[in-house]
Parts: sequence; structure tokens; C-alpha cells
Amino acid sequence: MAWAGHILDSRGSTLYHYTYFAGSQALSAFRNQRLLDAVNAALQSAPASASVGARLTALNAKYLHVVCSHRALQPHAEEQLRQLLQYGEVAPSRQPMPGATQIELFVAPRVGTISPWSSKASDIAHNCDLASVVRIERAVAYQFECENLTGDNGNHKDKATLVQHCGK
Repeated sequence: MAWAGHILDSRGSTLYHYTYFAGSQALSAFRNQRLLDAVNAALQSAPASASVGARLTALNAKYLHVVCSHRALQPHAEEQLRQLLQYGEVAPSRQPMPGATQIELFVAPRVGTISPWSSKASDIAHNCDLASVVRIERAVAYQFECENLTGDNGNHKDKATLVQHCGK
């Protein structure tokens, strides 16, 4: 699946066009379970006012590819990029549990940073005659399901816990 957007300059002209491609599973089943257990342990050790029995019931991490280009991608270029960016295990789709709060967090390189993955992926795109591509970057989308959330919608001082991101 791909979706797109663009950035405008002060005169309203498009500077860059962004196309987003959903990617593969970012964590193995073992690492996924280890992260789920670690976050739940952190929630249980958080101050009582912060967690009040909050618990993660599910965790999923998948890659998200961001393609920056000079103009909107043509259909053949979009298909070529889709094929280049399909690798690894397909991210599973699951239905959320009734009553659980869903949270999605995105982790990407800081603005202005070009990761080694990005450099290599951009070079590959240029070698495949995708000249309009300026840069390709990879982020991770973490999807959580939480139970028993209470509190002040994330205004906690302990920034090390997930609770700050959990709201109603």
C-alpha cells in the first residue's frame, strides 16, 4: 500500500513529493515478545499514579518506507519502488481486541540525518533509473494495544515509560 503527500514552499509551490510504502515485519517473534515483556515490566514498576495496572496486550512493529522525490511518482516508478521495498517477512494483520486502546508510534532517524540504510537504498533506486527519487528512508511503526489505561492522558514526568504516550 502506498500513500502520498508533498511539502510546499512559502509561495505554495511543491518542493518535494513524499510517497509512503508499508513494509515488512521489523522484529522477529522473539524480539517482539521480549519488547512486549520489557514494556509491561516497566509499566508495572512505574509509579502507581502513572500506570494503575496498565498493560500491553499486543505489540507489532513494521517498517515504513518514505520516498522523497522531485515530483509525484509515475505508476511504473511506484511499482518499481514497491518491488524494491518488499523484503523480509510480511507484517501480519490482526484485528484489535475489543475495548483495548490502540497506540501507534513512529521511530525514524532525526531530521537532517541520513542513515546508512537510506544512502544504500537511494543509490539502488538511482541505479534502477529512478532519477526523480531524492532519498528513501526507513522508519519503524510500533503498534501497541493497551488495557486498563487511566491517568492524565500522558502528562507524566517519567518519560521513560510508555504511559506518557497512552491516552484515552
